[in-house]
Amino acid sequence: MFITKTFISTSIALALACLSLPSTSSASPLEGLATRSPKVKVYHTCSVSGSAALTFDDGPYKWHDQLVNELNKKGAKGSFFLNGNNYGCIYDYAEQIRDTYNSGHLLGSHTWSHADITQLSRRDLHTELSKVETAFKKILGVKPLYFRPPFGNINTEAREVLAERGYQGAFLWDQDSGDSVGKSISYSDKIYRKTSNTFPTPHLVLNHETYKTTVKDVVPQALPELQRQGYSLVTATECLDLGDDSGSWYEHVGGREERNDSWQC
Repeated sequence: MFITKTFISTSIALALACLSLPSTSSASPLEGLATRSPKVKVYHTCSVSGSAALTFDDGPYKWHDQLVNELNKKGAKGSFFLNGNNYGCIYDYAEQIRDTYNSGHLLGSHTWSHADITQLSRRDLHTELSKVETAFKKILGVKPLYFRPPFGNINTEAREVLAERGYQGAFLWDQDSGDSVGKSISYSDKIYRKTSNTFPTPHLVLNHETYKTTVKDVVPQALPELQRQGYSLVTATECLDLGDDSGSWYEHVGGREERNDSWQC
C-alpha cells in the first residue's frame, strides 16, 4: 500500500489533537472528595428492641443525686448530657458526677453554656466543646464521645466540628416529656404511659434534670411502669447497640485531678 508522508503527518496531528481534547465522560469518582468532611452521625431513636433510654439534659443541678439514686434503686441506667455553666457550675458537682460515672450511667456533652450550636462560628463551637471536655478531664480523667445538641438544633457544620473532635454520635429523641416547655406532671405521665404501651418498640426519651417535678414525681412513676411492660432501661449507647461497656463511651486521657484553682466557671 502506498502511504504518503502527508497522510502520516495528518494522522499524527489528529491523534495529538484528540489527546488534548477535554473528556466528555462523567466526572471522576474521586472528584470533590477533598472537600467532603466527615460528619458525626445523628440518632433520633433507639434500635434495640425492648430497650428504652431515659436521657437528662442541662445538669448538673441540685436534684442530680436524687435522680441517680432513683435510677440505681430500679436497676436502670440513665444518660446525662451535661453543661459546664448553665444552671450551675460543673466543677461544683464534681463528686456527684464521679458517683454517676462510677454507677455506670452515660455522661455526655451538652456544650458549655447551652448555646444554640447552629448559631455559632466553627471557632466558637470548638471553644464550647473544649471547655466541657476540659472539665470532664479534670473531674473524671476522660473526654466524652457522645453529644446532645441544645434545643435539638444541629447542622452540617456542627456535625463536622464534632467529628473533628472525635465524637462518635449526637443524640436527639423520639419522645419528649415536655418538662422544659412547662408541661404538667400529668402530661409527662401520659407520655410515659403511651411509651410503655408500645413495647417492644425502642425509645429515646428526653427529660431535664433541672426540673424538680421530673426528678421527684415523673421519673419515680415512669421507671416501674416501663419495667412492668418489659422494657430494659439502658443508656443511649446501649439502646443503639453502640457499646455496653463504658470503656467505649469515652476517650481515656489520664488521671483525674483534685480540685484546684483552675476549676473555675
